[in-house]
Amino acid sequence: QIPWDREDKFAMPVSVWDDLMATNFPNSGWVRLHRETLDALAAYKSSHGMLGFDDAVLRLLDTAEEDP
Repeated sequence: QIPWDREDKFAMPVSVWDDLMATNFPNSGWVRLHRETLDALAAYKSSHGMLGFDDAVLRLLDTAEEDP
């Protein structure tokens, strides 16, 4: 066993990672965001009474499509 304050490297095949993500997070994708962007999105979500980030992103996209 490896203590929590240590780490080790392991060459995990991409297919194993993909299967793991598909099993634990079905119908999901990953987007890398800067911390400031994620904080701003969380603040927007909270200030509009939304429960999930999906709701916030979809509303922002809908608003962007309405603007010329």
